[in-house]
Amino acid sequence: MLIIILTALYHLVPISESQVPTLSGLGAEYNKTGLVEETCGIDNSGLEEVQEGSSFIETYPWFGVIVFPLEGLITSSPVVLITKQLVIGAAIEIANLPKVDFRARTKVILGTNCKGRRHSVVEYSYHPDFQKNTYSSLVLIQIEPNFEVELRPICPPPSMINKPDFYAFSLAEDCMLSAVEIYKMSYVDTKECKSYYRRTGLNVKSIWPKYTVCAKAQRGGECLWQSGVFLVTKHKKRWKLIGFGVYGPGCSSPARFLDYGMYHQWIRTNIQRIGRPAITRLAGNHIVMRRRLTSVQRFGPCDPEETKVEIYTDHSSIQPVSAKPRNAYYNFTILAGYEYSCIVFRANQEIGEEPTIHLKRMCIAKHIACYQFTTLQIDFEVTIGYFDKVEYHINVYGIELKLLDAKRMNVLANRRHYHPPIDKTYTPYIYSGWGIG
Repeated sequence: MLIIILTALYHLVPISESQVPTLSGLGAEYNKTGLVEETCGIDNSGLEEVQEGSSFIETYPWFGVIVFPLEGLITSSPVVLITKQLVIGAAIEIANLPKVDFRARTKVILGTNCKGRRHSVVEYSYHPDFQKNTYSSLVLIQIEPNFEVELRPICPPPSMINKPDFYAFSLAEDCMLSAVEIYKMSYVDTKECKSYYRRTGLNVKSIWPKYTVCAKAQRGGECLWQSGVFLVTKHKKRWKLIGFGVYGPGCSSPARFLDYGMYHQWIRTNIQRIGRPAITRLAGNHIVMRRRLTSVQRFGPCDPEETKVEIYTDHSSIQPVSAKPRNAYYNFTILAGYEYSCIVFRANQEIGEEPTIHLKRMCIAKHIACYQFTTLQIDFEVTIGYFDKVEYHINVYGIELKLLDAKRMNVLANRRHYHPPIDKTYTPYIYSGWGIG
């Protein structure tokens, strides 16, 4: 099982740079620990010069769409491949889709129109800023690895920016078309950009990204751009992602982009935390935990798709003799043989303030080891603070892992393997007459 997990994680590691400066000037540094992808950002044109105007998505294999069938129609939204198993898209576009069977029905198509090969969705995770500070944020989407297909991601932001040429790539709204429009862009100062949106009455605070880059096209007049227009630059034949577009004015008007340099570290952190429990406190008496060994962490309430298979449930009621503050304790263990899509802890009491729930990891190992969450089995102590009669619920959803039988897999592989005829496996003996006395 560990070999399978490590193989999947290899495709999640992002391309690294020693430093990521951003146009907003805030910067984000990280260690040079990622794998270097030799083909990142190399398009299929073979040209060094960038040609503005109309092009085709097949030339740029990292651009694509995420599609979802809705009421007989195909809903699509632009995405960009940043590692061999991760794409990013507009968080608001994904949040508006039904979540009953989102992972099962959603597909990602890269480097082609909607008629091309489709990749299944494993998991999705919103940036923490989404809905808390702004609606213009990113969603990280993990796709199913396909070892038969070469996936070529775009490169991360450059380590140095010295008067580069910027370009915006706008995908066709109809994903059945392969059309891509390329605009050469000019950088717009943040102060000038905000002044434009105030003058036009479009300065809605909840739409502004937390980290913003503004740029305008050198042609095209006035137009409206959908979410997911990509701001990029090309350096030494490699395309690098600079920003992710926000729905609003585009073309020759100042367009807003999420400064990708400020989000790149969030993506790296998500990859590093794969296999660790993800804990969300929804209220003082309500906690949600997730733990999947090969998927990016996800936070927030359980969606309907995560709660389809219940593998364990418990309900306890405590009736104290007198009403006074008390604590109840419950031990809970995450086992190695399960993928926990959602674990729900809840406590309720009829009288007085609502009870509280706290989770604490139980560890008898050395001090440093107790801070590690990548072990396959983890023990927790659940503490319930209550005053009067309290009811405690725990619901565990997920699946039991199925391990491969190596011997049976070898037998199956040998059966499907081509075996040459016996007479082709050796050189026939030819009698030459030598050695006859």
